[in-house]
Amino acid sequence: MISYSVENTGMPRIKKRLVEHWIEAVLQERGYELGEVNYRFVDDTTMLKENKRYLGHDFYTDILTFENRPFGVSEKVIYGDIIISTDRVKENARNLKVSYQEELHRVLIHGMLHLCGLNDITPEEEKAMHLAEDKALQLLHTIQ
Repeated sequence: MISYSVENTGMPRIKKRLVEHWIEAVLQERGYELGEVNYRFVDDTTMLKENKRYLGHDFYTDILTFENRPFGVSEKVIYGDIIISTDRVKENARNLKVSYQEELHRVLIHGMLHLCGLNDITPEEEKAMHLAEDKALQLLHTIQ
């Protein structure tokens, strides 16, 4: 199950059934299943506070991902909270010269990929993350 909430920003336009179907398909390809994930959309100010609070980072970011699997639940079932700055998504879309919707989908799946164990700290991990995002976005385009 996927839930959505907003804080200090508007709710992005998301085709919820399509996104859930897409995410479930991506997870299934990776050998996971969807448990419960909450996407929380915030503005830059809120994201900066959360980044400082949880990670001690004093800079803006587009996404923070937190796993919160209940004790005893299989590691192959995804549970988490994903915080997304809609301000960063807009800025990234402008900088990357892609649509807001395309960038939003990239960030939505980026958080899920983190919950599947992918990281993006080293150059090698970042490359693997981008490849996984691109593959997931291609899948989205085939099921739309």
